[in-house]
Amino acid sequence: MISLRTSTVRRKAAPLFAGAILLGSVALAGCSSSSTSSNATTTSGLDPDVAQVMKLATQVATAKGYSAKDITVTATVSPANDSWMHFTVTPTSSAPASVTAFSGFAHQAENWSVVTSGTSNVGCPTTSTSMSSAMNAPLAVPSAVLASFKIACPAG
Repeated sequence: MISLRTSTVRRKAAPLFAGAILLGSVALAGCSSSSTSSNATTTSGLDPDVAQVMKLATQVATAKGYSAKDITVTATVSPANDSWMHFTVTPTSSAPASVTAFSGFAHQAENWSVVTSGTSNVGCPTTSTSMSSAMNAPLAVPSAVLASFKIACPAG
């Protein structure tokens, strides 16, 4: 069973991130942020952007071999920058032991994309000095966004 987190999100203009390359990301089209402050809700109460990121996170989980009935997905908009969301995927109480929790970040440039996911140091900048590793590393999440979720990265 997928549990949906209901939320009302305050919207503001999203900054543009020109030239960002999102390698190996999962993307979903059809999302836009309002250029004025307004409450973005649907009749179900779930913000459309949050619903899209939750769908993307579910796709990441099913790509790992997890059944949608065995996970709970939540997503939260960053108060520091509403073009970023943090999501969590946790096993339900009836899920097999092989289903493990993970989290990740999604970013909206033109479309929402999952830019990184994992179990530790998710969103932190890579410490590798190898050009090959750096080119294949997930996009680092801005420090203000990490701080808005009270996530601290290890010292590099």
